[in-house]
Amino acid sequence: MGKVRRFNKRGQEDKLYFLIWEMIALAAVILVILIAVRGVVNGSSYWKKYYSSDLALMSDLANTNRGDFTINYALKSQGDNYWSKIYLISNKMFEISMESDAVKVYDAPKEDSKSFYTFPFAKNKDVVVQENSVISDFIVLSKSGSIMSIGEYGLSKSSDCNSMQPMDTRADMALININSFSTDAKTNLFSDSISAILKNHNINNEMANGSDIIMAYSKDASFTIYYSLDQKNLLSKKLACLVAREYSLDPRFASNAVDIKPYDGFLDNNKAYADYMSREFGDKEFWIVILLSDNELVKRNIDRNQFAQVVKNAVVKYYG
Repeated sequence: MGKVRRFNKRGQEDKLYFLIWEMIALAAVILVILIAVRGVVNGSSYWKKYYSSDLALMSDLANTNRGDFTINYALKSQGDNYWSKIYLISNKMFEISMESDAVKVYDAPKEDSKSFYTFPFAKNKDVVVQENSVISDFIVLSKSGSIMSIGEYGLSKSSDCNSMQPMDTRADMALININSFSTDAKTNLFSDSISAILKNHNINNEMANGSDIIMAYSKDASFTIYYSLDQKNLLSKKLACLVAREYSLDPRFASNAVDIKPYDGFLDNNKAYADYMSREFGDKEFWIVILLSDNELVKRNIDRNQFAQVVKNAVVKYYG
């Protein structure tokens, strides 16, 4: 009986070792597959081929369409989701080149690109293609009359605000949640006026997980509206564009230029801003930063209530 028990024990150990080796082999196979997939997706060749063919097919439509139209094209972000973080996939910038009969895609800048992909499109003899190159994460393919061109969002142009996606339409303005706060004493009153006029327009500004209009001050800086570079980038860009447009079109402020730029971290060391960014927001929407200087606050002495009206008009048109 003792010998039988030893035999059974040895057999159980053999099965355990076999199972362990099977698991190790399976893990090795999975690891090899993951590395191979990451290599393909993380390699720029895949995306260059993808964008060149996709944009060329859209250019076919532009050449065959008799009317005017605009296509807003967002390049896919490879680094802003769960799987991208698991695979350690990094974002890449590409230079899109529109030529007379083809679309070429390079690593940006194209002077340093080791290779490129090209894809031809059908050329209409009555359409003139403006040859151009663009480095952007959001581009515009357009045809106006007999001219076809490619470009990026010119946020200073009023027409771009209307076409910018996405538009969040809400019939009840009370469902909108936009807060306003200031990072310094110089712009506190501006922030208070914006909050007050939004509230008077039945726009909620008392919830922590809404959108935000952040007022900031720098003595010698130019008047600038900054949009975020996070996953809410396009939402932020749209509101920044609309605020700048409303301000520029208002005859009370028309002579004062407005810059629109991606946020560059200039407020990261500001305590109020840092405290704000460190809060738990839940399902937060988007934010912009409006930077005023002594040119607006002292030299031009712009009226804070008139400025708040401009911001309110932009918000209403954003959700219009």
